[in-house]
Amino acid sequence: MRRTYKIFGLIGFALLLSANECNLAPKHYVNDLYLINNADFDISCKINFSGGNYSFIYPDTILSEIRDPTWNPLPVKKGIKVSFYEMHFSSWEEFYKAKVSSDTISFVVYDWEVLENTNWNVIRDEYKILKRYDLSLEDLQKLDFTLYYPPTEEMKDMKMYPPYDE
Repeated sequence: MRRTYKIFGLIGFALLLSANECNLAPKHYVNDLYLINNADFDISCKINFSGGNYSFIYPDTILSEIRDPTWNPLPVKKGIKVSFYEMHFSSWEEFYKAKVSSDTISFVVYDWEVLENTNWNVIRDEYKILKRYDLSLEDLQKLDFTLYYPPTEEMKDMKMYPPYDE
């Protein structure tokens, strides 16, 4: 019996060694949307849509009445690039065509500490955001589907609130 375990163990070990790749890293889709934090504090970002029906409400930029219960914001540390939105359509072009009636989506950047320590009603009523980017598909393509906080020089002519400050 011990010999059988040794044989199966050796076979398993040989299979592990012969594997071309062992991918334990988080899965990244070609169409992910990325965020790079260049601030000295933690941030988080979310696409602004209304309630649970996932309808993109631009040009209305009010925050949803209830915090999305499926949203579990993680802190994005300084100098880190993270995928914050996995787009499961075949392309962003298809996504905008199917889901976005105004060709613009609002992306809201929050101070992570505020999200963690402030009631959503206060965040909503006092509009406690760091930045809101109102971006078209063309804008996202120019940015190679990567958002930056604070905004970069490349973003200065894109719609945002508060406006770009040099």
